[in-house]
Amino acid sequence: MKQLIKNLLRNKKGAALVEYGLLVAGVALVTAAAVSIFSHKTNDLMATTAGAMQGVPEDIVRRQIVHFHRADPAYGAGVARRMGIADPVVTAAE
Repeated sequence: MKQLIKNLLRNKKGAALVEYGLLVAGVALVTAAAVSIFSHKTNDLMATTAGAMQGVPEDIVRRQIVHFHRADPAYGAGVARRMGIADPVVTAAE
């Protein structure tokens, strides 16, 4: 058992592996925090966009949502949902 521990302490490959593991864990933590922070910003942006489009004729709203969908499908769907439009991409293309 003592020999095993001595070998582990002398083996530098294990230390590098642990360092990479810590680096990956740190990057994952920062990424998770960024996603959490920016998801609220995206929801705020969708709500603001939908609010700004209140009173705009529906055909124009649908065309705009198609453009949003082309740029980012999740954003287009979020704005459409807030505007009360069920399937904006299909109906605007018709």
